[in-house]
Amino acid sequence: MSKSRSAEATIKGFIYQFDASIRHILEAGPNDQITIEGIEDVDVSDGVSVKAIQCKYYEGTKLTNSVLRDIVEPMLKDDQARTSKITYFVYGYFKEKVDFPLKDAVKFRAEVLAYTKCEEEKRVSKNIADDLGLSLLDIEGFLSRLKFDYTKKYDPHKEAVIDALKQAKGCSIDEAKSLYYPNAFTLISDLATKPTAQERNITKAQLINRIDSKRIIFHHWLLREKDEDAYCRTMRRSFFTQTNVSPFARFFSVECLGSEPVHELNACSESKSPLSYVSVAL
Repeated sequence: MSKSRSAEATIKGFIYQFDASIRHILEAGPNDQITIEGIEDVDVSDGVSVKAIQCKYYEGTKLTNSVLRDIVEPMLKDDQARTSKITYFVYGYFKEKVDFPLKDAVKFRAEVLAYTKCEEEKRVSKNIADDLGLSLLDIEGFLSRLKFDYTKKYDPHKEAVIDALKQAKGCSIDEAKSLYYPNAFTLISDLATKPTAQERNITKAQLINRIDSKRIIFHHWLLREKDEDAYCRTMRRSFFTQTNVSPFARFFSVECLGSEPVHELNACSESKSPLSYVSVAL
């Protein structure tokens, strides 16, 4: 895979994860606490039980034994260290789904947890269960709390997230897409960078309240995904067409560095509507 395609796939994966976070927050109960980048990508706690959700978007990858092994290994390590057990979710899209022996600990151990490793120039058979000291009872307990949620592809999944925002805000689909979705995405990406779990906590009510700003903060990953021209067309269609012109004068304040030629600023201030004006701050 080229570096460009690899970078695009990485960005797509992160956007999918943040979309999934928004969706899980909007589907949470009023008293649920959601942690971004907690035990897994998204954790949902109702005060009694915890769901740890790992998000994966593998558009070009089949969900094979080795892929599943990489996904569940950190879950198994986390589960082994816990006295109070939690539920683990694999939430994602894969090129092709495979039926795994999720109810049969013996087969799961033999088919999913087995791997080979090169030692002294020889391929040696290994098993994660042996590495972690897991018994069949341990594996059975883990499998009883391992759930799968297979989602739609990237674009339909995003559309479902935007529709959920539309329902939550009681707004039009254009408002949800052009205003609330960019704000929600940027909020989640900001939470993911916070240093402590407490700072990465949020509730459904807090999300809905914090994206209510009319100021659009558009993440550069989303700009790269859409490209700047497409984004500008969306903004124009949503906020600057004749159907969106209210019977009031509109003022747009444009902050400049001071080095812009006057003729360019004048060109920016031209408008088809006699009720629109631009105030340029130098």
